[in-house]
Amino acid sequence: VTFGNAFVEAEFAQEFGDTVAGATTTDYEGTALYVHGGTKMNNLTIGGMAWYLSGDSDGTGDDEAFGQAGNDFNPLLIATGDDYGLLNQQGGNNIFAAQAGQIAVGVYASIPVSDKLTLTSVIGAAWADEEKAGGVLPNQTEDEYGYEIDIKADYKLLDNLTYSVNFGYFDIGDYVEQAVGATNFKQD
Repeated sequence: VTFGNAFVEAEFAQEFGDTVAGATTTDYEGTALYVHGGTKMNNLTIGGMAWYLSGDSDGTGDDEAFGQAGNDFNPLLIATGDDYGLLNQQGGNNIFAAQAGQIAVGVYASIPVSDKLTLTSVIGAAWADEEKAGGVLPNQTEDEYGYEIDIKADYKLLDNLTYSVNFGYFDIGDYVEQAVGATNFKQD
């Protein structure tokens, strides 16, 4: 939906049903929500986004985890990007249990500095919805996945050819440190 120079978009998904494996029946009920809004002021575009994927707390009986956002969802370079995808299914590098779910927010700004060069900056943070990750991590008490800062430069060489240079920094949170059992996983 657009309102002059401003826009808002949102998606909601609910998955539900039963699966049967042998004598075990699992009731699934996962929820996902995504909201993205922004505005353009002269040449500057600013915006924000938030998303939620439900997690499962105990891994018994009912499964309330939505799973992961998927391959085409990549607002953050490292956390959800094409090459790393720590929070989604990209690159096989998912170090976070899909059962934990996600709560994330991000803000961005983009400005064309010339007809051919556009600079974009993104700041985002993410947390687990359920620390226990469906019983996979029964002793987990931390929920912070981490925060990310990205800078991107796009240079339009031709109408159908754009080169991009991306820089991303992901500061790993306490959830990961506790999940891998390392107290010195990162240096503070």
